[in-house]
Amino acid sequence: MKKMILAAPAALIALAFSMPVCSTETKVALCEYCNSAAFRNAAEVIALEESPRLQEGVQFVFVADIGTDEIRYYEVVREYVETCLERDKADAKRSRGPVLDPGDPPDFPDCFSSWVTTSTQLAPPATELAEIRGALEEVDKFLAEIQDMEARDMDFGSIYPIDSATDLIGPDGTAPNYYNVSARQQAFMNAVSNAMLDSFWERAYWDAQSAASAAAAKYLGERAEAIVVTINFENGTEISVKLINLLRDENGSVAGFEMEIQPGSALHADGLTPLPGSAGDFIDQFSSPFFTTPPLARALMDLFVRAGGRVVPGPSTNDCSRGTVMCWTNPDGKEECQPSYPDPQLGC
Repeated sequence: MKKMILAAPAALIALAFSMPVCSTETKVALCEYCNSAAFRNAAEVIALEESPRLQEGVQFVFVADIGTDEIRYYEVVREYVETCLERDKADAKRSRGPVLDPGDPPDFPDCFSSWVTTSTQLAPPATELAEIRGALEEVDKFLAEIQDMEARDMDFGSIYPIDSATDLIGPDGTAPNYYNVSARQQAFMNAVSNAMLDSFWERAYWDAQSAASAAAAKYLGERAEAIVVTINFENGTEISVKLINLLRDENGSVAGFEMEIQPGSALHADGLTPLPGSAGDFIDQFSSPFFTTPPLARALMDLFVRAGGRVVPGPSTNDCSRGTVMCWTNPDGKEECQPSYPDPQLGC
């Protein structure tokens, strides 16, 4: 039953219309280098704005500061309350107009109703707190682990064979999508995402619907966008992708990774020399060990041809001594050729 209490002039009286109803799902918010006000604000924002939104009742929230590793626990309450402000006769006369009768009470309240949200810091449940701390630590370990990955551990499928970083640069005969990503490149990135997802869930000891799972997914989303992953191929070449987004399922759990191939990141086995991106870029590499040693030489030859170059047999009649003449067209339209190198396609 609602009870009216008259207080001193200008005092506020808050009367709740109903008893709070507790939400059974604990939510998690992140902040970075937060003060007390920022902690509290993060708890209230996540309670009111993240689905399912707190309409009325109680929501418990963990707030993790990813800059200091501090974790706080809040009870957020949302109530519909009536607030009354006592006003004296002079105030009432000025605002309401009519002259008061001498028999009127000396003071009477002006009241209005509104939704009020409050938050109180509590001691966190020890088990949930430990799980959240552990989940955040596992995310850090996962991000360190994936910065170098082996292509041999990935399944690229059989439609677009990918054996070298050379397969992922230059024209590859497949139509690019809206984002100028070829079908072969997309198959590569899908395989990288799947391998990363497997690695992540191997570390996930927590229940998918728990506060620890929510903390891990949100923390990973915050950190992943700064991560560059290098994929190493067995022929020594490498290429890097930059994570740009974390994909989640309908429950908010980690479901995959969106990425893009880093321009200029395709490198030779020395980890320093860029792989040629066009036929003309090969001119300084024809006589290098990269280009004369199978099986990398075969991959480079294929890239050269895909990039618009032509391979012409040399003048000798002996397959392994005749060599090849490599020809390409420069941007100015002039054709240039580089003669007499062993033909890696012949295994020489």
